[in-house]
Amino acid sequence: MQTPDKKTISQFFGDMFSRDSDWEGYLSIWTFPDKKTHWFAGQDINTKAVDFVTGIEGNRDVYFGVGLRGLELGESHRGLEEDVTLLFGLWLDLDIADPVHKKADNLPPTLEAAQSLLDEMPLKPSYVIHSGHGLQVYWLFKEPLEVEGEDGLKQARELTIGWQAILKERALRKNWVVDSVHDLARVMRVPGTFNCKDPSNIKQVKIIGRNPSLSPKSRVARYDIADFEPYLLEIETSPTVSVDDIILSAHAAPPFNKFEALRSIEPKFGLSWDRNRKDFAD
Repeated sequence: MQTPDKKTISQFFGDMFSRDSDWEGYLSIWTFPDKKTHWFAGQDINTKAVDFVTGIEGNRDVYFGVGLRGLELGESHRGLEEDVTLLFGLWLDLDIADPVHKKADNLPPTLEAAQSLLDEMPLKPSYVIHSGHGLQVYWLFKEPLEVEGEDGLKQARELTIGWQAILKERALRKNWVVDSVHDLARVMRVPGTFNCKDPSNIKQVKIIGRNPSLSPKSRVARYDIADFEPYLLEIETSPTVSVDDIILSAHAAPPFNKFEALRSIEPKFGLSWDRNRKDFAD
């Protein structure tokens, strides 16, 4: 059985969360297929969290929360946007055409094509991760963004949505689709672990790009919040429509735990969501 690469995990977490800092808050590590969340206090990210992930067998998918949560929420909860208190950067998820993706005809056909699209972003990423079937990309902040109250949520949403909108707009010109992964409670794959989406072809999640810093204060390129602002596309962060007493939001996300529960108790729902229903005509 393959085991995760501790050196890669330690390097990435050390850069992502600043190895020498003790943050208030909790890192979430989510594993699949057992669908459990494991929590680590900020001061334990580069020790206990790294050791825990390193000890996970290579037949499980391992994800981490891009933002720290203010509270430890238990093994059956990953948290909502409102639970996030610190963000350490911006991120993107860019799929590459592959049989594991349901609609591969509207994705970059090769790694080179995906990297070429990424090169159109106005700032060089701090990290580029090959997730096994796509790229997961990060631009790290010089100082973490504190997400406090409605104003903090609004600022964080404007940053994540506006930044990801740039790549989505560039991709649309080529008739490609980029997933919306702007929710602040997003989990992403841990570099050094394994992508088990295709059990017959398990792939390691690898760092393929790391932009070194020109500053002696950091090992990897970091940005001020103001560096992103001139480029952000102006996207309404919370468009809503009211129907009687119900408010519909374009950026709403289903409660994860209820969503997963529904998938587990109603197989047809899961098949429909994954576009695998055989009893439908199209």
